[in-house]
Amino acid sequence: MIYVHVHHITDRVGAKRKAVSASTQGEVPFTTNDSPINEMWVVVICERIRADNLDLMLCADMGTEPADFILSSPDKLVFVHVKCGGAQHRPESSAGALAEVGGQAIKNLEILTTMRRDLKPGNWSIMSSHWPKPASVPALHERIRLVDGKRFTNVGQAEEVRENKLVDIWNMIADRRASPAVSKEIWMIVLETHFPEITSKLSFAEDALPPANRCRRSNS
Repeated sequence: MIYVHVHHITDRVGAKRKAVSASTQGEVPFTTNDSPINEMWVVVICERIRADNLDLMLCADMGTEPADFILSSPDKLVFVHVKCGGAQHRPESSAGALAEVGGQAIKNLEILTTMRRDLKPGNWSIMSSHWPKPASVPALHERIRLVDGKRFTNVGQAEEVRENKLVDIWNMIADRRASPAVSKEIWMIVLETHFPEITSKLSFAEDALPPANRCRRSNS
């Protein structure tokens, strides 16, 4: 069974931030609150992630991506898809944004659920590069955000160290997606915000980490 969680968050004046969760069993809890998005838009999502004993986080965005982020714990594997109102190809409505991000999620169902250990994402060749592009400013120097419950550190940004760790991480993902004891989830996050997509994703890449593993001084 695959669980699907949809988060619709807006910073429009007078609007409410909404978090909607739904599963394939048909249960649709719905909550709203009036907290503005600039009070850290990821607070609801990231607090929940950390409560699930997050021990792995990978930024898999760009190219033929399996998801924008892959998150995991020993009993959960989550593919996170993010669509922002500040994106270059901005949907005309929230429904359009949801349809777009939903289409991306459906295309990547196989790589979330396959038993094939050798199946890697289409953008595997760029996974060891900076995000979103090697020369981008700002950028994430390390797509590996968290491994074994700790922030990934790569002194000197050595390519070989990064590539070896990516192999270890993908072996862990392959083990977990093949295990019936690990739940598989798709999280679709639709943001209606004046912030550009790169800013929102950079925020997620940092704020989803456990507090002790965050670093605000540089884009590491």
